[in-house]
Amino acid sequence: MTLSALRSGRDADGAGVPFSGAADAAPPMHDAEIAPPWAEARLTPRVGDVGPDAAVAFGLADQFERLRESLRAFTDQLATSLGRAAEDIITLDVRTYSTRDIARVAAALEAREEIDATLRALTRVAFNGDLKVYVPERYDGEVDADLWEVHKSMVEEAQQSRARFLATMAELATRLLESLKIGP
Repeated sequence: MTLSALRSGRDADGAGVPFSGAADAAPPMHDAEIAPPWAEARLTPRVGDVGPDAAVAFGLADQFERLRESLRAFTDQLATSLGRAAEDIITLDVRTYSTRDIARVAAALEAREEIDATLRALTRVAFNGDLKVYVPERYDGEVDADLWEVHKSMVEEAQQSRARFLATMAELATRLLESLKIGP
């Protein structure tokens, strides 16, 4: 049977094409309306077709619950870490030491052992910017200018490092909060 026979309701000899039931009342079809049989068999899944119990139906409820618990544990751990970091950055201590044996200090640092060094200068920077600077006097009551320059440079570097750290933590917290948003 040809497409034109289906359209006209007649076969090639002019005889009527037998239809039954509701098909007899169907409107004439156009070429665009006739799809090959394989096109009709194609399934197109849509998100709206999945009901709220789809996770249970596919056995995924336990996995979703474990994922939810993992996210909760991660955010709790992150919040605790951020809290500790905040406590650590309330004050910034910069200590300048001197030593006679730098190789021994390096080895002690590597081994996480006590370091044999002499504290020579200390600066404490409060979160609000208040400074407390402690520099030892020389025997003549003057401050060692070379030591002071080294220490001052380290204080400036520490302040810049803290500012970068705070900016990174703020960006991380913002991204985390954005990723945890549920809904529009």
